[in-house]
Amino acid sequence: MVMNNEASPAIEPLGVGDVVLLRNPGEVLARVARRREGDFGLPEEESWYEVQVIPLKKYCQRTEMTPENPPPSDSGRLEYLSQEWVDELASLHDKVTRWRVKQGDKELLREVSQSMGRLGFPV
Repeated sequence: MVMNNEASPAIEPLGVGDVVLLRNPGEVLARVARRREGDFGLPEEESWYEVQVIPLKKYCQRTEMTPENPPPSDSGRLEYLSQEWVDELASLHDKVTRWRVKQGDKELLREVSQSMGRLGFPV
């Protein structure tokens, strides 16, 4: 066994009810709710479905979880059509365009969600 004299960075404990991003979720069961309305007639491999994740209990090590920032409150929203709002909308468009190419990028998806919240869209 190799001993490492460097101190590991401190990991903050989590509290009950904290929202976390699981970096290693494995397989998750879900129930199909419906096919996306605009996808009727598309080949199956191009179709999207709305699914509802089936609740499950899973035990995870702390190192497999990253605390997520709480969703922005109303006070975190930008004023509609302000210059900051317009700039954020342009940024959101860029992020969504990049996400469409790289749909497995969870960090980019988180950025899209945060940006939508700042714009006042339901997330």
